Amino acid sequence: MSAAGITVTTDLAETVVQGNELLLHQLVMNLADNDIRHNLGPGGTLAQAAPAATASAPPRNSSSAPECTLCGVKMDDVTDDRSPVAAESTGNVTVRRAVEADDAALLEIELTAWDGSSGFPSLTSGERSQFFNERSGPDAHLVAEAGGEVLGYLRLQDKYPFPEGNGVLAINGLAVANSARGRGIGSTLLEAATAEAVRRGARKLTLHVHATNAPARRLYERHGYTLEGTHHREFQIDGEYVDALHLAKFL
Repeated sequence: MSAAGITVTTDLAETVVQGNELLLHQLVMNLADNDIRHNLGPGGTLAQAAPAATASAPPRNSSSAPECTLCGVKMDDVTDDRSPVAAESTGNVTVRRAVEADDAALLEIELTAWDGSSGFPSLTSGERSQFFNERSGPDAHLVAEAGGEVLGYLRLQDKYPFPEGNGVLAINGLAVANSARGRGIGSTLLEAATAEAVRRGARKLTLHVHATNAPARRLYERHGYTLEGTHHREFQIDGEYVDALHLAKFL
């Protein structure tokens, strides 16, 4: 990155790291009285800000309440309702803030990138007409694109809806299009998320990942995430119990 003084490097290794919003949201709320845990499932230069969602679009209040999901993965300046978001571009890939017009492309990625090792099959098996919703709108998503084609996304939100949890952000979804894997898109999105978290003054990034998703775990480890806890037998997927791993990175 140029203006922000941040250099972004990417690995060729790629993965898909994704998840479920609804189930993990419930998980966080259930654990709120104890040790609360939240879920998941090559350098660049700063570019111009992407446009915010149009005034006619329905409100997307996605920055205050947790939107839980499990997380597999180049950028310009973008803005949200609070302040500018640092973004980067690398090679011909750009990471920017999502806009309403990305909905169809992101939904296609959402419905095809997950499998039982990384996400929840039940969430992609039924009818679904849109990607964004009122709790998880464009302002909560960083989008990687090249040549006008959307290649992947990362959902970055406040982990907690109360002020005592300020400064902790959650990666509540990270997915890369099947056709774009092996290009370092996941690494680029993770670097962009770190830069954005630092810009917001956050002290910590968290996520959840299936224990069965070894490629995603290696990707996160390369980017400085460490294991903070394990939810044993948290899910039952394809007839097998799956542990959910809680990872975090201090900034």
